[in-house]
Amino acid sequence: MGYHSSMITEGFVGIIKIDKDVAFCSVTDETEIACFAALRQKLYTNFKLSDGHSLIAEVHQSGPQGCVEILMPNTPVAETMVKMMNKNIAASLTYFLMDQGMDKNFVNAWCQSRVILAAQHQ
Repeated sequence: MGYHSSMITEGFVGIIKIDKDVAFCSVTDETEIACFAALRQKLYTNFKLSDGHSLIAEVHQSGPQGCVEILMPNTPVAETMVKMMNKNIAASLTYFLMDQGMDKNFVNAWCQSRVILAAQHQ
């Protein structure tokens, strides 16, 4: 991954089941299943630091509804990103992935399938 710094662990609050495959419908035909995807895949591939390196090096969950622990670079930028995401993980994931061009219905399927809690109150 090209990290040149030490790593730290942080927890994500509000992710229920990181490995649950969710069916996503085709954008052109809502009755057709286009693919299945788990949130773990998107955390690894879509969340990048400004230098292009992945924000997340490893993801672990002790079981369904267990805390999701991530291994990330020990940098101020990475820490800030994770702290902001933890303020409302559902909103953070939804808008971040939509900003990267994913369809809103595609992203919302994770919330509807109970992969991500819809709201966090902190």
